[in-house]
Order: sequence, then C-alpha cells, then structure tokens
Amino acid sequence: MLFLPLVPDAWRLYILWGSGSIPASMNYVPIRWAIIGGCVGVLGILAVMGGISAIRRKRFGLALAGAICARPSVILGILAVIFVALGKREFETEG
Repeated sequence: MLFLPLVPDAWRLYILWGSGSIPASMNYVPIRWAIIGGCVGVLGILAVMGGISAIRRKRFGLALAGAICARPSVILGILAVIFVALGKREFETEG
C-alpha cells in the first residue's frame, strides 16, 4: 500500500476501511465508460497483433482480424482492411 500517502483523505478512508462517504469524484466515472475503455483496449491490442502479423506475412487471418479491429479509427481502419485483403497472395506464397 505504498501509493496510499498520495491518495486524498476521502479516498484513503474509503479504500482502507470502506467507511465514510463515497468520494464525490467517484460519481463522475460511470462503470459503462470502464467497460467501453476495456473493449477499445482489447481492439487496440488485436489491431497491433494483426499489424505485426501483416508485417511478418505469417498469418492472413490474424492480419485481417487486426485490420478489422482497427476500423474504429475509420479512415485508417478501412485502408488497413483494403490493403490486407489486396495482399492476400503474399501471405500464401510465404506460408
């Protein structure tokens, strides 16, 4: 619990003993934002793994899945799907 001296008093009481009122700053971050952030994080990790697979030309399926996971970045995601799909022949000759 080395980080506790850096935490404000209201948070410290709530973390250690569960007593006191819930700190006001806790009400500003609904749980749905944490869930959305986790989903975006997973999509980002898959996009990076797919990009690495595309650069190495190892697995076409993973590269295409990574390109699809990059779709939330709209323009770059669409371009990634197009370029990976057009380069399918290069994956088959390498494997």
